[in-house]
Amino acid sequence: MKNKFELEINKQADILLKAEHQFNFWGYVKLALCVLFVVTSCFMIAQWNNAVFKIGAGSLFIIQIFAWIYHVKLGDTVSHAKSIIEINERYISRIDGKWVEFNDDGKEFADQEHPYCNDLDIMGNKSLFQFLNTARTWHGRQAFANSLLHANYSQAEIKQRQEAVKELAGRTVFTAELEYQFSRIGGDPAAAKLVKELQDCEPFIKNKVIRTVLILMPVIVLIITGFTVIFRLRQLYPLSGILLCLQSLLGMTGIFTASKYLLSVNRLPFKLNAYIDAITLISNIKFRSELLKNIQDKLTGTNGSAAKAIKELSQIFDRASIRGNPLIYYLLNILLLWDFECAFLYQDWKKKYSVSCEEWFIAIGELTGAMQRTDMPPDNNKNPWDFKRSMILMELIGEAGFLPIDVVDFRKQQRWSPYLIGGMGFGVLAPDKLLDIDEDMQTFCGYILLGIGVKVALWERLTLGLEWVMRKTFSDNLDYYAGRPGSWAVNKDWIGTVGLSFSYRLYENRPCAAHNTHTPSIYYKKGRLAD
Repeated sequence: MKNKFELEINKQADILLKAEHQFNFWGYVKLALCVLFVVTSCFMIAQWNNAVFKIGAGSLFIIQIFAWIYHVKLGDTVSHAKSIIEINERYISRIDGKWVEFNDDGKEFADQEHPYCNDLDIMGNKSLFQFLNTARTWHGRQAFANSLLHANYSQAEIKQRQEAVKELAGRTVFTAELEYQFSRIGGDPAAAKLVKELQDCEPFIKNKVIRTVLILMPVIVLIITGFTVIFRLRQLYPLSGILLCLQSLLGMTGIFTASKYLLSVNRLPFKLNAYIDAITLISNIKFRSELLKNIQDKLTGTNGSAAKAIKELSQIFDRASIRGNPLIYYLLNILLLWDFECAFLYQDWKKKYSVSCEEWFIAIGELTGAMQRTDMPPDNNKNPWDFKRSMILMELIGEAGFLPIDVVDFRKQQRWSPYLIGGMGFGVLAPDKLLDIDEDMQTFCGYILLGIGVKVALWERLTLGLEWVMRKTFSDNLDYYAGRPGSWAVNKDWIGTVGLSFSYRLYENRPCAAHNTHTPSIYYKKGRLAD
């Protein structure tokens, strides 16, 4: 188990090194583009009639936008690699007995009245919670603490939890990625208050007539004002002015009333995307244990996809967060009653999803609780790299012998010969029977093969062969683990076999093409291999 984490650290270290170099390089590129844009803009202003400088300034501006987007993505890659390294280092520290240095010991959950919390060191320094905990969210920590202090599970529930832990233990890449997404959310206690506010279905404005007026008024005012200005209808100037003043008053009212209603949207703004990524990651996995399937169903069930709902909530926040730019914010409220529109969208969202949102957060907490101890080695001494996998191979092989074998009259000629094997093949792979998982399962695999062997003529028609063949595959995941990124020649998996074969000639007087004329014979070989 420790070797897995060390290999993942090395893999992420390579990614981090490459991403940091690119990040620094594109930082200098952005600076150079900015300087060029400023210089080109100055020339454009000085020589306004020169189209070259206008095109140059516009092109540089567009290039800067793409450079900025790519630079942000590289920054995300750097942050992701650092976090995965930190998570795997914590896994190794737990295995090495350094878990007592972890800061999160759950002491706030300690209950002096609990029958066994203090006697068994469930919470606090050097406690079971400190040893096992990998929860990063508020709901996850609550769920894990509750499972330790109030473990009132039936025998069937205990078995389900054991199966979930066993399955997640075989998905170390998935659990590390999920822990990274949860770490972006964090353990802010405000998450509990957020859920209560999302469940509050009290409408912003109950009167449907008033709501309709507030929605249609900006459209009507803009149309009247636009016609008045475009066609210079002086008789409508007073009406346009009165409507704009009235809408401005409504817009200022919305700043104070609607913004209060939208307060819960702004409570965890930067974490909404982390929720979306975590739920999407969970939704895309095909689980086998019943507990994990139930958790997944809660996030993607009949009441609506949690990822879709939180994405809609994030879009509402993006609209409401325009208040960060005061000039645009006040202008939009005057012209479009912006806060009222956001409040109505939020009201509709609550009406649609408020019943399910608490279930989503609890499901995330349950999954976090099931992830505890999945980074620990098994209790037995079994090698964590052992695996058993069946393969059905279809191969096109050519053989070339070094010495002639006269199978027509083998008593008078050479009776044995070494030979070379070369060719290509295609394999169909079955699941791992020990891990009982199908994460990232490689179902099909192509390869090329090369080997050596020796043939011995036992009788006029019967030949015995012993061969050793190595197959270089185009996959790095046959053993459910992908190592460091690298070239095909270095980084792809190998399959080695030792085979024993018997050949029987159907025709009595035909020589062997491979060993008599040194012309390779091509034949198809179908077999089944279990390694």
